[in-house]
Amino acid sequence: MRAMDTHQYDQILRDAAARTAVAAAGALDRPVPSCPEWTVADLLSHLSVVLSFWGAIAAGGEEPPTDWTPPQRPDDADVIAWYRAEVADGAAAVAAVDPAAPRWSWSHQHDGAFIQRRMAQEFTVHAWDADLAIGAEADIEPAIAVDGVDEFLDIFLAAKPECLAGDPLTIHVHTTDADGEWILTIGDGQHHLERTHGKGEVAVRASASDLLLWLWGRREADGDGFAVFGDEAVLADFVGRVHQF
Repeated sequence: MRAMDTHQYDQILRDAAARTAVAAAGALDRPVPSCPEWTVADLLSHLSVVLSFWGAIAAGGEEPPTDWTPPQRPDDADVIAWYRAEVADGAAAVAAVDPAAPRWSWSHQHDGAFIQRRMAQEFTVHAWDADLAIGAEADIEPAIAVDGVDEFLDIFLAAKPECLAGDPLTIHVHTTDADGEWILTIGDGQHHLERTHGKGEVAVRASASDLLLWLWGRREADGDGFAVFGDEAVLADFVGRVHQF
C-alpha cells in the first residue's frame, strides 16, 4: 500500500518536525511520558540521528552506508537549531529519492518509498510525543494515521519474528473515522494481512489516531473511544506480542 506520494510524505515529515521544534522551545528538560527515560531534548536527538541515517540510505544504494556516523548532539542551548538543520538536510535527501529506486531496509520493502513513508510516520508519532510532554496532545490526522496503521500491521509485524511466534491468532482492526479495515493473522512464524472486512477472533474499533497510538503502545484498547468485540484473551496475546518493541 502506498496511499501517499513523495510530496505528501515530505510535507507530513516537515510539518511534524516543525511542530516538535515548537513544542521543544522552553521544554527541553521535560520528560516524555510516552518514551520512558527520555526528555524532549533526547527526543530531538533521536529524530535527528534517525533521519540522518535514512537520509544517507536514500542518497546511497542497496546496502547500508559504511561511512555514516551519527550527528553529534550539541549542548541543549543549541539543540533546537541543530535539530532544525538536521531535519532540513535529512528531509531533502529523503524527498529526493525516487520511490521506486532500490534501497536497503530491514523490512520486506526495499525501495525509496519505504524510506519516505517511514520517516513521515516516525516524525508524526514523535510529534505527538512532544505535544504530550507539554500537555498539548492532539489527534493525528485520520489519513496519516490510517497510513501508519497499515505500515505497522504490514511492515513492522512482518519484520519481527518475536511478534510472529506462538499460536496463530486473527484480529480485525477497523477505523471509525476513515476508510481503514484490516484482517491480520500472525503466529507459527507466519504473517498474513488483508485490507478488507472480515471476522477475527477479536475485533478492535477506534479512530485512526487512537488505533495508531494503541499499536505503538500509547493507548489502551480498554480506554475511551475503543470498542472490543470477541475473545479478549486473544487481544491480550496480540498486545503482548506487538508491544515488545
